[in-house]
This record gives sequence, C-alpha cells and structure tokens, in this order.
Amino acid sequence: MRRVDDLDRVRERRADNRKIVLVKDLEDDKAYRRARKRRFILRLAGIIALVLAVLLIINGIRSVMHKHAYKSLQLVKQIELSDSSASNEYKTYGDGVIRYGRNGAEYINSGGKTVWQISYEMEKPVVETEDDYVVVADIGGTSFTICNSNGMISEGSVLKSILDADISDSGSVCLVLDDDTANYINFFDKNARQLDIEIKTILAGDGYPMDMSLSSDGQMIMISYLYMNEGIMLNKVVFYNFSELGQNYADRLVGVFNEYEEAIVPVVSMMSDSYACAFAQDRVSFFSVKNSTKPSLIKTFAYEGEIKSVFNSDKYVGVISSTDEGVAGDYLDVYTAEGKRVAHALISFEYEDVKFYKDYILLNDKSTCILYTVDGNLKFRGVVGGEIDYIDGIRGSRLISFNDTRMSELKLKY
Repeated sequence: MRRVDDLDRVRERRADNRKIVLVKDLEDDKAYRRARKRRFILRLAGIIALVLAVLLIINGIRSVMHKHAYKSLQLVKQIELSDSSASNEYKTYGDGVIRYGRNGAEYINSGGKTVWQISYEMEKPVVETEDDYVVVADIGGTSFTICNSNGMISEGSVLKSILDADISDSGSVCLVLDDDTANYINFFDKNARQLDIEIKTILAGDGYPMDMSLSSDGQMIMISYLYMNEGIMLNKVVFYNFSELGQNYADRLVGVFNEYEEAIVPVVSMMSDSYACAFAQDRVSFFSVKNSTKPSLIKTFAYEGEIKSVFNSDKYVGVISSTDEGVAGDYLDVYTAEGKRVAHALISFEYEDVKFYKDYILLNDKSTCILYTVDGNLKFRGVVGGEIDYIDGIRGSRLISFNDTRMSELKLKY
C-alpha cells in the first residue's frame, strides 16, 4: 500500500514538474515574441527614419537645383536641313516638330531625321496636334489633311470655308465652317469621313466664333462667340457636349457664360478633360468641366494693364501683361489649371515667342532664350548661337532650335 502511495506521489510530482516546465516554456515563448516584436518595431522605425532622411536629402537637393540657375548652353549637334519654305512655321510634336508652310509639311524628330513629308496647296495652313495625331487645315480654304507619326492617313475637303480646326486623341477632327450667314460645327473621323453630327449657329443671332477648342477625348467643344445685342458688341463662351449625355440637351449646348460683356475673348482652351480656360482682353477665366453636362466657372483674374501674351499647357496657364506706370518690363503670371496663381514675376525681355516646356517657361527672340520655372525663378538666360525661328525642350535639360536651314540640339549645363 505504501508502494502505491509512493508511486502516486511520484506521479503527482512529475505532473507538477511538467506543469512548471510548460508554464516556464510559455512565459519564455511570450518573452521571445515580445522581444522579437520589439526588434521588428525598432528595425521598421530605423528603415522609416532612413527613408525619411533620404527623401529629405532628395527634396533638399531638388530644392537647391530648382533654384540653381544653369550657367551655359552647350551645342550637342547640328544638322543641316533642306530649306522647304521661306515662311516656315513650327509646331511641337512627338519628340520633334512639325515644320510646315503653304506647300507642305514634314515631321522632323529630335535626331534631325525627316520621318515623313506631305505635299498640299494651302493659303493659310494651321496645324493642331493631340497625342499621335495631326491635322493640317487651310483656314479660309476648304481642305484638310490628317496624319499620325507614320505619315498621312487621309485628306478631306468641305464645301464651306474653314474658320477653325482641332483634333482629338483618337484622330477625329472638328471643323468650324462658315458660309457668310451661318456657322457650322462638323466632325470627321480619322479617315476624313464626315460624321452625322452638325451644329448650326446663325451669325445674326448666335454670333461669330472667335476661337474653338476640342477636348482631348473629342467629347466637348469650347467656343468664344462675338455677337450683337441692341447695337452693342458682346462676347460669350459656350460649351457643347457631343457624348451620349449631350443628346439630352438642345443643340448639345451644356453651358453659356455671358460674364464678359464687351470684353472680347479671342482665345479659349480645353486644357484637359477636367479643366478649361478663356483669355479675354482684360481677364483670364478658369472652368471646371469634370461634370461634362454642367461646366462651371471656378475663378476669374482681372488685369488693369494690357494683356500682351497668353499661353497654356495641360497643367499651367501663363499671362504676360504690361506693368504699372514707371515700372520697366512686363509681369509674368502663372496659374495652375484649377486657377491657383503660383508665380508673379517681373521680366525684362523683348521676346518673340513664349511657351511652357514641362514645368518651365521658355521665352526667345531671334538669338536669345530665357528659361523660368513655373514659380518664377530665372533658370537660364543666354545666347543660343545662330538665328532662332523656333525653340523648345525635348527631354530633361535638352532643347532643340530650328531655322530654315539648320536644327541644333542644345544642352543646359550648371
């Protein structure tokens, strides 16, 4: 009996010992997990701190480089070009330019290679581009040509004279036509076939179209109309919607803005499928077209001085205006597409052309170019070398300059 009791006591002690061991193992496991979690948190915090430090350094470098001016303009290469016309015009396209005149157009890439050439006879050719597509239209004439990066796609003609032209990212073309008593908005596909869409406006009632801009997706049109009301010349900006939603509105008219009264609006622009802007004689207006059936006026900035130049990209709007009396130079204002002013700078330069290149503003005359950041910092000012007919950025700090006989690739250097 004692042996049985002793055996039971041994078994109980062994069970207690196993419980102690299990509890100890459990406590050790919890401690291990806590230690492992602490190590993970410390390691993660270290990685986050390192990433933040790197980002701060990168942003610091970018900030310094953003304000740091380029010192020189290096000639990378020059390529002789055939003199296609004594009155060449240029339009930035792809990685180069469209060079065009009354007898034809050619696409020259950034390497100086002529990718394609087309021939035509136009009295007043104008070129509009969107993504891969190009339209060349004869303003005052009746012919137009549609191209892409591979060359000509189609040619078209109309019975009425062309007042304005634009192209979408799918290659569809919008033409504003005139027959002395009325204007017509017509659409054509990329093969120059007329689509079954036409809007007619009467000169005596609706007015005369000053400028037209087509959205990149081809769904909306913005037009500035000059019209008479009780003997007074007034201006209005209107929006048409050519999507399925626009079918629910009379003549697809979804927005009319009469705020301009007697101020003429010679330029309008559908900056993107979300924002648009209108340039009047004395103001610049910003519109939201996110709701394509109910465009809204976001902001208007009035100018007391003369507006000398206006220009825009899909992200920014630029206005150059005269300064106050006694102040030399001109004012340069830059706005975002939403209407936020990001720069107000004084510039002193008799420029011949001005444009946006990415987040820069590029001004030039026949021999000199000036580069500003969009927030108004002077980035470069210098002589290019050789006569400038056209200059633009192509990538990074590289520019291309054209005249009738030569293309030059240039690199900005610190």
